[in-house]
Amino acid sequence: MTDPAAIAGFLGAHPHVHTFHHNGVAQAPVVAVDVHDVEDEDGASDASSDVTELDNEDFPRYFDERNGRLFHSHGILSSYTFPVDGTEWKRLRAIHELLKRVLGSNYDGPVAEVLSRAGTRAVDLCTGTGLWCVVTMEMAREFPSAYFRGFDKVPIMTRYPLDNVHFEIGDVREHLRIADASIDVVHARMSGLSIVDYMPLLRQAARILRPGGIFLAVEWGAYPALHPSHPAAAQPAAELPHTALFCEALNGHVKCVSSCRFSSWICQHVMCSHGAPSLALALPALINTTRAFGTPNTRTHALPIGAPPPGLQPAETLSRIGEVMHRCFNGFLDAAVAGHPTLAEHVDLVKHEINTHPGVVAVWHTVYARKL
Repeated sequence: MTDPAAIAGFLGAHPHVHTFHHNGVAQAPVVAVDVHDVEDEDGASDASSDVTELDNEDFPRYFDERNGRLFHSHGILSSYTFPVDGTEWKRLRAIHELLKRVLGSNYDGPVAEVLSRAGTRAVDLCTGTGLWCVVTMEMAREFPSAYFRGFDKVPIMTRYPLDNVHFEIGDVREHLRIADASIDVVHARMSGLSIVDYMPLLRQAARILRPGGIFLAVEWGAYPALHPSHPAAAQPAAELPHTALFCEALNGHVKCVSSCRFSSWICQHVMCSHGAPSLALALPALINTTRAFGTPNTRTHALPIGAPPPGLQPAETLSRIGEVMHRCFNGFLDAAVAGHPTLAEHVDLVKHEINTHPGVVAVWHTVYARKL
């Protein structure tokens, strides 16, 4: 087992918590975590055995091939413009496994408290391949008395769900076939890339959740960030200008926050620059605008991308995390360009910046709130 103190020493000056910065402003504390074992999942098979089979005549309804990558067939009209092929799902699987082992579970917050009760129900929005519900059936096996439903607009879920898991094709921006006040947990992971406006998703969650039910959202922070011991930690955009420009351009393309009618107020509230806020930072404010939830709770975890900042000797496991994150981040950049070719002008510069600036981190945001 890796020494927890060695990991805490890298993740924060304090052994349990530290603060990271965005646009020079201190943000929520980042909790240091003990990692027992992290393996590289990049070598995992992307064989079709985990993906729903379609008849040949059905394929064009859902998928389209462009420049050697597979996309949702609605193309630029689709709210999800990243690839949906084996290469992308392998990257998402690697991230899923890494986060699960770093965090120690598939969730933050009081999920177990709710789903441990018999007869509870959970919904996974923008489920993708069903990673949260089904990768080796983790959630379904952990909570066998709970029932899980996953929704996505593309039929790429597993063919072999357990009896307490069901997948449906559906657009979360529209009315889902779920009764009002009938769900105990609504989960939305990395959905900011899948939808143009986040507010319809929140309204759906508020409609279907029972009073006391949990809305749980998790997103990567689309902004530059540095380890707090880095000399430039308080001004990451100045240290990583190309990464900052890429994030600004990406947030502008996604528009899941800036397209909603509260965008001007939210941009000021989370102190985002250039009118292109990161969903991860805006989530608490968006949840509050619904007036359907209690006070949002936020947790953040900083994971290294590549080498640590100068002067620190990371634990072996932490170095492994940095290696996996570096490969996954490069894969994310390539996927972003495949879906948004105009981002290509930034990518090589961002990769060079990450490779030559030790101490870069990616921040994983978890926000949960209870339905009033």
